Amino acid sequence: MGRYETAVFVLFIAVFLPTFATYHFMVFRVNQHLEQDEKIPHSTSFLTWHRLGPIYTTQYPPSPLYRLTTQSAIVLLLLAVAMVVLRAWEYSAGRM
Repeated sequence: MGRYETAVFVLFIAVFLPTFATYHFMVFRVNQHLEQDEKIPHSTSFLTWHRLGPIYTTQYPPSPLYRLTTQSAIVLLLLAVAMVVLRAWEYSAGRM
């Protein structure tokens, strides 16, 4: 792994951990107000995320946490793409 890949990986981990934690915190807060059969599982699937957003913003309208977590997830996606691009560039340059 080259130094640029290492830098992107470190950034990915630095963004991933708070994003993962805030997501589960939001699920925890929403589940406190839902009935047992309506609770949202802590899995990170798109369907869960799609269901969590409206409920969280309805229960906690002034909270910027949902927006921050969504933006962090987009940053994670961009960092993952950057990692793939850097890996392909290093492979094509014969540096592996």
